[in-house]
Amino acid sequence: METHYEVLGISACASLDEIKTAHRRLARALHPDKAGTAILGTPPLSTSRFCEDDGSEDGSRSASFLKVQEAWECLRDSSRKREYDESLARRRERVDLKAQKAVEVRLSQLEWEICDVESDDFEASQTSGIGVPLSTQKVFFSNCRCGDCFELLEEELINCGKEQDHVW
Repeated sequence: METHYEVLGISACASLDEIKTAHRRLARALHPDKAGTAILGTPPLSTSRFCEDDGSEDGSRSASFLKVQEAWECLRDSSRKREYDESLARRRERVDLKAQKAVEVRLSQLEWEICDVESDDFEASQTSGIGVPLSTQKVFFSNCRCGDCFELLEEELINCGKEQDHVW
């Protein structure tokens, strides 16, 4: 998804004057009534990045003009710009979290507690007062990258043959 800064062709740290200049230049180049008129003293602006090659240059030019206007409306107001910048930062954090690879955690690093857990094996477990088969086992837990808590039952572990060496 293209950011407002990319639409205007400016950096995220651009000043209001730079934002205004970029907006005016693009608006003049893309405006349906003034398309193609040049600003005196400036080189002609290439609008090829805005106009899709679908045979309808006027339609894509108009859509591009609307994107430029939307970017200007957001970035010209300091409070809206601040909110937009914060939302971009949150979006980048989410992308960064997704890009992170899983971290290997040893079983000895996890916290655990003993719990009564519903069991599929009726004979090997006790029965609670309501007839639900229960077994007592360790429940391991750790905080996840997403902020949630990850729980792992002892029965879900595979013994690798060594003492205290289990794999999930």
